[in-house]
Amino acid sequence: MIRAAVPGVRYAAAARRPGFPHVPTPWNLTGPDGAAELFRKDESVAACCVITPEMIGLAGRPDSAGTGAEGAVKGARVVVSAAELNRSVADVYAVRKDDFDAHRDQCEALVAGWLAGRERVVKLRNDFEAGNGRMSPEYRKLLESAQGVFGKDVMPNLEVDAHGLLLDCQFANLPGQIEFFRTEGNLVGFDAKLVENLIAGGAFDAPQAPAAGGDAEGAEPLRRPGRGGQTGDRRIP
Repeated sequence: MIRAAVPGVRYAAAARRPGFPHVPTPWNLTGPDGAAELFRKDESVAACCVITPEMIGLAGRPDSAGTGAEGAVKGARVVVSAAELNRSVADVYAVRKDDFDAHRDQCEALVAGWLAGRERVVKLRNDFEAGNGRMSPEYRKLLESAQGVFGKDVMPNLEVDAHGLLLDCQFANLPGQIEFFRTEGNLVGFDAKLVENLIAGGAFDAPQAPAAGGDAEGAEPLRRPGRGGQTGDRRIP
């Protein structure tokens, strides 16, 4: 059970092998129809992909099995999480080129503000982590904002759930942005992630490796499922 709006699609696709059952994809982020709640209520659901607070709620702890108490599912275990898959999920802001060209100053100001905010958020997070549980009013306000987005049912505790979500996040500074978007051959860069998620989401079939003695020019293109090489093919960047 996955949320179709998040990169959990990729985790599920990696687990799907011949004979693996169909994976339903609810769109609800949280609530009674979300992946975590359906996993909790429906014993026919074998697995689900969720965010960290929901994961802890279902399994109790990342390294133990759920006991069935306090909303945890008895026997539920964490198979894999973003904490073990470094740079597995990339959150980006995107803008259309025509809008960027018309409002370049505003876009650049947004980037500058984000980079400055990133420095502040990381400092607040690290200060709390090193401060024996003392939370500054500024950091509390930030975590309460996150709690308001996800809801107290998903993120009931600021010190554990909301702060833990930020601990899972690796913020990219300016060199990291350049490396992600512009460095050729970066296996965790934008181009690689784009192709990987298009394949995982079913937009294209996985390309076949070149025949022995062949070269990159002989590689199979990415094909939309069922089109067999008709219009719409794309080659890997």
